[in-house]
Amino acid sequence: MSTNRTLAIVAGALGALALFGGDTPAPGAPGTITALEVARALHADPEAVRILDVRDRAAFDEYHLPRALLAPSDPNALVASLGEHARGDLVVIAGGPDGEPRAAWLALRRAGVVGARYLPDATAAWLDAIVSPVLVAGADPRTRAAWEEQAELSRYFGGFPRVRAAAERPADDVADRLRQARRRGCAF
Repeated sequence: MSTNRTLAIVAGALGALALFGGDTPAPGAPGTITALEVARALHADPEAVRILDVRDRAAFDEYHLPRALLAPSDPNALVASLGEHARGDLVVIAGGPDGEPRAAWLALRRAGVVGARYLPDATAAWLDAIVSPVLVAGADPRTRAAWEEQAELSRYFGGFPRVRAAAERPADDVADRLRQARRRGCAF
């Protein structure tokens, strides 16, 4: 077997693993939605957005997105829980950093729920984009303008947008960021 053919087979196998793996997908991957897009939709028309959290009860009870419902873990029960009324709405599957939100999204898509999207690692994404969005001081005008909208949505949802110095290091741990948000009075 030639080297090129071997490399092509390996590349194909790695591509298939990346497509169906449980890792958090890259931003903009098919079916994904950002926390900012979810916040925009909730702000515009909360009745037209269904957020289903596919994490376990303990994780859901600790923190979940506004208006989120704990979803059944079984894909068939998940589809049945939506009923016909949600087929035209935006259905957001929120989950952890594993592959659960994507798997639930695929089940909904197969069932014909075309408005379904998924938010991988929803807690971290919501904390970063809505609860505590940060603009680095000295950002270019385009970035600053986009951040102004994000800051307005953050305040709407009880968040605390701020500008930080370029040298300041943000907290990396989701649990630490969640504790900080709760200390500031954000009760999600």
